[in-house]
Amino acid sequence: MPRYEQVHSYRVAQDIARSSNDPYLLQAALLHDVGKVYGKHRMSMLGRCLAVILDKFSPRLLRCLAREHYPFWSFYLYIHHPEIGADKILRAGGDQQVAYIIRNHHTRTHDTAISLLHKVDSSR
Repeated sequence: MPRYEQVHSYRVAQDIARSSNDPYLLQAALLHDVGKVYGKHRMSMLGRCLAVILDKFSPRLLRCLAREHYPFWSFYLYIHHPEIGADKILRAGGDQQVAYIIRNHHTRTHDTAISLLHKVDSSR
């Protein structure tokens, strides 16, 4: 992951550690954005900024542009990084609970661990 994503994930994990000692949640916090790197494709800083702006003002357009090809890889990764990251964790032999939290960290849910990760991630 790019350095800025590593720092972001570390800060999210630090914030979560203040509220929870759940080892699965802490692992998921550190790895929640690992899906933003997919093979040779990475989410660029510019792509991330544009995706955030589009998601705020025109989420339908963002989802339309989120295709698996150049020049829209950043949009694709922005939308699909939770699923990509969870699949990476499982292929690497990681824990299923960690993968579940990562897969759902952008989903509105009543699960307290996922809700906490979503809240902290959104504030960083």
